[in-house]
Order: sequence, then C-alpha cells, then structure tokens
Amino acid sequence: NDTKDPWQSQITLWGARAGISARQLRVLLEGLDPRVRVVTLMSQCFSGGFANLYQTHGKQGLPGGNVCGYFASTADRPAYGCFPENAGQDAVGHAFRFFESLEGGHNFSKAHTDTLVNDDSPDVPLRTSDVFLLDVLESHARKTRSDLDTVIDEWLQKAWKDKARFEPDIRLLDALGRSYGLFSPRSQKELRGPEQQLADAQAQLERHGKLWDDAFSDITNGNLRDFLKSKPLWNARLQPRAIDVMAQSARRALASSLLAELMPFTEQQSERRKRLELVANRLDIVNEVSYRMEVRLAAMLRMRTLLANIAGRVLLESVGTPAQKKALAQLVQCEQFALPLPKGEAGVEKAAPTLPSYEDDLAQAQAVFPAWLGIEFQPPAEKLAARLKLPPGASLIRRVFPNSPAAAAGLRTGDVVVGPPGAPFADNNQVRSWTMLSPTQQPLPLVVVRDGKSRTTNITLSPYPSELPRLPTRPKEGEHAQSLIPLESYRGQAPAKLAQGPYVLFYWATWCGPCKAAVPELMQFSSTRKIPILAVTDEDRGTLDAFFAKRKQPFPDNVASDLGRTTFVTYGISATPTFILVDETNTIVSYVRGYNQQQ
Repeated sequence: NDTKDPWQSQITLWGARAGISARQLRVLLEGLDPRVRVVTLMSQCFSGGFANLYQTHGKQGLPGGNVCGYFASTADRPAYGCFPENAGQDAVGHAFRFFESLEGGHNFSKAHTDTLVNDDSPDVPLRTSDVFLLDVLESHARKTRSDLDTVIDEWLQKAWKDKARFEPDIRLLDALGRSYGLFSPRSQKELRGPEQQLADAQAQLERHGKLWDDAFSDITNGNLRDFLKSKPLWNARLQPRAIDVMAQSARRALASSLLAELMPFTEQQSERRKRLELVANRLDIVNEVSYRMEVRLAAMLRMRTLLANIAGRVLLESVGTPAQKKALAQLVQCEQFALPLPKGEAGVEKAAPTLPSYEDDLAQAQAVFPAWLGIEFQPPAEKLAARLKLPPGASLIRRVFPNSPAAAAGLRTGDVVVGPPGAPFADNNQVRSWTMLSPTQQPLPLVVVRDGKSRTTNITLSPYPSELPRLPTRPKEGEHAQSLIPLESYRGQAPAKLAQGPYVLFYWATWCGPCKAAVPELMQFSSTRKIPILAVTDEDRGTLDAFFAKRKQPFPDNVASDLGRTTFVTYGISATPTFILVDETNTIVSYVRGYNQQQ
C-alpha cells in the first residue's frame, strides 16, 4: 500500500514479485465496454486503495457509473487478516460477514450494512460511493480553505434540520454504537475526544504488551542458554550457517527434534516454567484487550465514514453540479448489485457482536498491569561479573528514575542487582520479570552490590505509572447519575430542580416512531409511581414548536433540549428511545434502550 498515493496500492499476484496496482487495474478496466458493470469485493489489508476505481470511464474525477465496489478497510489501515490475534481462526472479518449476508438473500448494499454492524474485527468497511463523497467534501474543504471535519459537521447540521429523512442513517449509527458499547454520534467533533482516548488506551496497552513480551523473551532465552549448556551438541546444529543451507523440510525436521528435547528440559525447570506461564498469561490478556480496543476504534472510524456520507450527500444536493449528482446516482445504482442465488439457500445471519464492556476491559487490563521499579539496566561487563562473582542474571543499573521506588530505596547508577536473598537471578534481565510479577505496596528484600560489597535493600514497588482513560459509554445500574446542568429547559420544571430525584430521563426525537408509541406507557408509569419524567432531545426549539403544535396526544410536561449533545455522550445514548430511571439518591436504577409494544 502507498498511503500518499492510493493508486500505487497493489494486489499481490502469483509469481515472484508479481502484482498489479490500482492504476494498472484501472487501465485494464478502461478496456472493457462501458456497458459492462464491474463490482469489486476486496477484503485485503489496505484494500481501500482500490476504491478510486470508481473513476473508470469517468471524466474529471467523476464516477463512470459502471465500476463500483466494497472494501474491508481504508487505504491506510490493515484488515483483520493482518492482526496476529486472528491467525488460524475461521469465519472472522469482512469477507465472512459479507458472504453470510449474501447467503441470507441480500444484495451487496444490504450486505455492506450488515457487515458494518456485525463484523467484530478491526475492519473499516467502505463503498466506492463513500470514497467519492469524501473526495467531494475534501475538494470543498480546499476551496473554502476549511478543515475537513469542520466542513463535514457544517453539512451535517444542515442534514439534521430534517432528521426524519435520515432516520435509517441514524438508526445505523445507533446500531453501531450498541454493537460496540459506544454512544451514537451526530458529528465528527463528538468522535474526536473518544477516539483520542481510545488511541491513548491502545498506546498504553501496547507499551505494557511490549514489557511482557520482553520479559517472556528474557525467560525463554535463559532457558535456551541453559539447555545448550546441558546439550552441547545442539550448538553446532543451530549455527546460522548450517541452517541457511538446509532445505525447508530439513529445517522443519530440525525444529521438531529440538522441541522434542527442549520441552522435557523446560518442564524440569519448575521455577522458570512458573514464571514463563505467568508472563505468558499476562501477555495474552493485554493483547486480547488491546485487540478489542482496535475493534472499538474501527467502529468509530465506521461511524466517521457514515457521517461523512450523509454530509456529502447533502452538500451535493445543495451545491453539487448536475454531472456530480448524476454520477453519484449511477454509482449507488451500480452498488445495488445482487447475485442470482437460488431460492431456499438463505443462510442464518450472524448476531451482533458481544464485546465485553469497555469498563470490564479496563479492569481486566489493569489487573495485569506490571509492578514498577524505575530503573534502566543492562548485563554487567564480563570482567565485572567475573571479579564480583555475579550470578548469570545480575543486572547493572544504568539509570534511576526520579520519584521511583528505586530512588526511594536509595538505589544508584552503577549498583548491581543480584536478586532476592537466597534466590539470585539466573536469567538475563530477570530483574524485569521479577519486578513485573511482584506485589506492590509491600517491602521486598533485594540483594544489591555497590562498590564491590553486597547489601540487602528493601524495595516497595508501585504500580506501573499509567492510567487507562475512560470512554463515554453506557452507565451501569448503581452508578451515580451525571449532571443535568447542560440541558436547556424547553418547558416544565428546570432540569436542575428535577435532578434532586427521583426522575425518569426519556431520550426521544420528534421523528422517532417508537418514542411516540412509548409515551402512554411511560406516562402511566410516572402517574402510578409519582415519578416525574424529563424528556430530552437534541432538536432545537423550532422543531419542538412545530411538533407540539400538531400533537394532540398527552406528552410529558417536562421537556429539555441538549443541542450540544453533552448528556447524549455522557450517558452513552445509542438508541431512541432510551429510558433511565434515577432514584432519590441520584443513583441509576434502570437503563433501557428501545421500546417494543409487544414486550
């Protein structure tokens, strides 16, 4: 892939260094009769680089109308197959979800929508129409010398003046939010903060994963060193020069022979094996949580694409040329492709993802955060090790971090860490795994050599200095209710007065049919329990005036508007209606999404 020029993105073909770029493929497609429809379905990493094929047979960058497609990810992102967590797994990612939907009797456009919601991988599915509309938005941003997100949000504001028209798009955003434990955004600005928080959490998890991975390598390298000492004949067999001239089959046979002897040897090293298992377990947990963070970030990027699509459509309707409007219509028509599947072969569609909550993932990750000593270290020089008769796992301190446990214990640069009394370190850099696996907030004896003399120092380790950021997600029952101060009263009691509890928060919209259907039952509940209702919407006063001027049926007296959508984000709203019951202690008692008259 080439992130600077998507046209240079390549498909690897059979044969040595054989491939075809997006630009070369376009040249080939230009040779087809323009009446031939070409629909691409690509699930490779960085496959979005081929989305610009929409320009085939087109003029001035416009779609030709007969080449369209669907892609697993953007031109600058890997797809599910490039993540080691998916190695060896079946039925994961864009292609599987897409074909499941096709087997359910759906056309390509509906399969894409299903994949957006149900593909619980780090893919960011997109269509050629998404890329075309983003190109239109970027062109408009350049002409107006504006930031792209600002342009998108400006046109989204115009779209939301008639939210009823975009109800399918809003419901799709809501479904994405529910599937991945996120709120449902209405602007790029709303996504900016949570995206950064996810990126920060991801960076910290990757840092911890690297620490556990380094500790794992320290232990396995020490184990291999001792094995080769006990089995000196293996040293010659494992020389790089000997392995380089081997055929692949001979290398596999050598690896099998090595493992057959190495595994029993490792089993006999009980203390080392225990450390290896503990480190491996923590590494697995961190990697699993880190992967799920990637999945959540991908969900937010999918939301960005949906929002940009809406904004681009409104922009074209308002200021687009007739040629642009016609080109978009042809491109969308091209995407409405359906395979002539025989009747009776419809498959069972995959259920929506069930990720652990973000808070549960945070707790799981924090439970395996390593302890921290606060030093940089290296193996001591051979002469120094020999003179001081140091064990093979001793470490020389190169640096002591200020305000660290090491500094508090009086450790200095040049000190040599030997290990706990009676249990000197045996593996290279073993101070790393000893520190990471040790308990915090309690004194631990450690033998240190300073100026040639051995001494025992008590070290009180602390948790690794990091804190995973929290995301705006659905609050749990039993949590404290968030402030209602951002709400602007439209009618009835002021939100600040109602916030003394108990009360029901009713998140609704004038265009939402289930919201209106839920009102009679909601008001009966309020009357029976003597609990006031606060109906919250993100619509403006003019929209509410028009709605209540026509509505003759009863409706809650207390209505508030959240134009900035502050409480929509803090309460993790990803569906209308949403009902939140808060008691007199300002504690959330119940949180319910959606309404079904049959339930």
